[in-house]
Amino acid sequence: MARHVGGAGVTLRMEGGKELAKALAKLGQRVEKKLLKRAVVKGARPIARAAKVKVVKVSGMLGKSIGVKSIFYPSTGTAVAVIGARVTTQGRKRKTVGWAKKFGDTKQKPANYAHLVEFGTKPHWIPTTLIDGTIVRRPHLHPGTPAKPFMRPAYDQHWRGALNIFGTQLRRDIAKEVSKLRAGR
Repeated sequence: MARHVGGAGVTLRMEGGKELAKALAKLGQRVEKKLLKRAVVKGARPIARAAKVKVVKVSGMLGKSIGVKSIFYPSTGTAVAVIGARVTTQGRKRKTVGWAKKFGDTKQKPANYAHLVEFGTKPHWIPTTLIDGTIVRRPHLHPGTPAKPFMRPAYDQHWRGALNIFGTQLRRDIAKEVSKLRAGR
């Protein structure tokens, strides 16, 4: 049986899903969750490291913010690795003008602009900014920015290795848990 793992338009096909499901069912859901989460994080780390290297460095905050976390869905027994800019990472304060001054958003947050670096932006009009009836910025055409992909190239380069690391880690952890069960711990 093949089991599909995917997200954000990316799907990986893994052979041996039925056998894996039987082995994990013997261990119980708590252990299954622990083992799958550990394996997907370990498998995703090479992709995250490559993305950190490939990202264009301006302030360095985007590269520092790239990390891995795992999510487990108990209803399907699926574990997913999320690789990207951490929401909690914040940079230095920036000059406060316009809306930032009014609303107090003065920290650089890479999670808010990582997708703009990866995919770029089209030319677009920036409207007039009014604060308390005062024009702070006149409308103007922003020329857009070219895409500077870092996440997709990292994934394309390392997905096979990530899948191998995932499988190796999962086999190792299942064997360890089975030996614990046999020993009666």
